[in-house]
Amino acid sequence: MGIAGKYAERPVIELIGGWPREQLAIHQTGGNIPEALARGVRNFKIGPHTPPDEMGTFVVRSRLYQAELDPSASEEAARLRVWLEREQ
Repeated sequence: MGIAGKYAERPVIELIGGWPREQLAIHQTGGNIPEALARGVRNFKIGPHTPPDEMGTFVVRSRLYQAELDPSASEEAARLRVWLEREQ
């Protein structure tokens, strides 16, 4: 493909139809979930530095914050809040 780009005097990415997407999804491992959501992060990972006893809580908190942004997910948000209260 590099030869085709040189021959056409155009970037190869233009020859294959351009970039496949406008934006890439970013992920965050751990950290402050509300702050990350405010920055536009919508994907969270549990990383090697997340203590095993915090993994369930991390997953529930990240889902809770996402549910709170979606008015149609109020029932799910309520269930998640109850679970977090029991865990603390």
